[in-house]
Amino acid sequence: EEGIWFDNIDSNPKIGEEQPNLGIYKDKGEENQVYIPKENPSVVRKTMKTTDPFNKDNPNEVLDHLDNRISEHNAGIGSTVPYTVVGFGRLSNGEFVVVVEQPHIQNARLATREEIKAEMLKMGYEQDGTDSFGDGNHFITDINPKNVLVDSKGNLHFIDTIYDILYEVNKDNEI
Repeated sequence: EEGIWFDNIDSNPKIGEEQPNLGIYKDKGEENQVYIPKENPSVVRKTMKTTDPFNKDNPNEVLDHLDNRISEHNAGIGSTVPYTVVGFGRLSNGEFVVVVEQPHIQNARLATREEIKAEMLKMGYEQDGTDSFGDGNHFITDINPKNVLVDSKGNLHFIDTIYDILYEVNKDNEI
């Protein structure tokens, strides 16, 4: 009734193909598909898989996705391109997705690894792997040139990163 359920979203669309109520398919990453809505090209719509990349057996994966990945993105380095949840749905292969919108950075280019590293260090993060950084509270990964855009003024926009809150682990590997 509310128009927030997107059913039978093609799990393997072709670039340029239109998906009803989502827009024109542009690209995909490991965990999402990217669309530009015909009625509003100033936003990007994404179908985001909710599987917890750090715990594949997480029974609360949807809640963790909303509470951690989306809220942490919006409050942190993704604040210039925040996610707005517009609905939920299923891909044609049965996978559950959260449908979000975020600002479409116009006339942007992909950032270089050097630009990303410099910006992350400036914000107080230390590099912890090729595409990963941490600050003592969070482990942020998937920070690669495909997920960081540079606008015409040289500002970096982190459009798709994966956050994990760091937990203290005791000697028995219990949280």
